[in-house]
Amino acid sequence: MCGIAGVYGKNAIRLSLLITLGQLDRGTLGTGIAYLQNNRIKIVKEPIHPITFVKKYYHTFDCSINLAISHNRQPSRGKVSYFNTHPFMDCNYQFALIHNGSNTIDRDIANK
Repeated sequence: MCGIAGVYGKNAIRLSLLITLGQLDRGTLGTGIAYLQNNRIKIVKEPIHPITFVKKYYHTFDCSINLAISHNRQPSRGKVSYFNTHPFMDCNYQFALIHNGSNTIDRDIANK
């Protein structure tokens, strides 16, 4: 299962990433963060280890951001790739999404 964090408050991006680092046992094959800046959702993600991600991006984020969600991936389905790394953005760029688990529910419903 994946690691998920969300923070609302001062230093949200950095705190969310630190929480994600505390969940390395939950996944190390992809890392990403979504945050709200100037009323726009921004996403940074890569199919890399969370420690590598934090080393690469930690000091580039604006400390004044106060809303962020982050994710570290342990794939149960799908290959390790940028496309499969969370967060995901909806088609209209209105919200970002992270989830924990696989999409096996669709298969289960189809078998009933």
